[in-house]
Amino acid sequence: MSERITYLDSSAIVKRYLEEGGTPEVSTRFKQAYSGDVRLSFSIWNVGEVLGALDKAVRLKRMKRKEHELTRTRFLLELQRMVRLKIADAIPLRPRMLLDSWRIVEEYHVYEADALQVATAKHVAASEFLTGDMRLHEGRVLKRPEEPLPYVRSGEPVRLSARRTRGIRKNLSCGPAPTISP
Repeated sequence: MSERITYLDSSAIVKRYLEEGGTPEVSTRFKQAYSGDVRLSFSIWNVGEVLGALDKAVRLKRMKRKEHELTRTRFLLELQRMVRLKIADAIPLRPRMLLDSWRIVEEYHVYEADALQVATAKHVAASEFLTGDMRLHEGRVLKRPEEPLPYVRSGEPVRLSARRTRGIRKNLSCGPAPTISP
């Protein structure tokens, strides 16, 4: 099992289940996790954000209700499976991470949710940070020389708004995860 940790923010996780810019990079990290080359990490906060993004896609008529139900189920089951297989970690919110995120909010003028992602990634000593949020990707918050956190740009920003969701469709290229027999 690899000690290399890739942190996924909510925008990167969404790319696993919706086909859009950056989906191939995220799919590669999931395959690497299943093969034991990398360990995925995300905040438990991300679960709610991803569910909200999927729900918003339905409200904006970018996804049909039936597709939403299937995608939502795949997301929740895959995360449970990966945590159970110990190839992914769902990091609970901790007071130290919240305190660090507040400092990041004030110092870098980013949203609390984004600051929490960075604080959580630093908490788990991630060697890689996947995000689809261009503002976070290009901001100095991830580039501080005294606190290095390499990251990989996972494509164009993911803000599920009317102007940025044109063309979202179900990701058909992600088949079911392999099953592991005892």
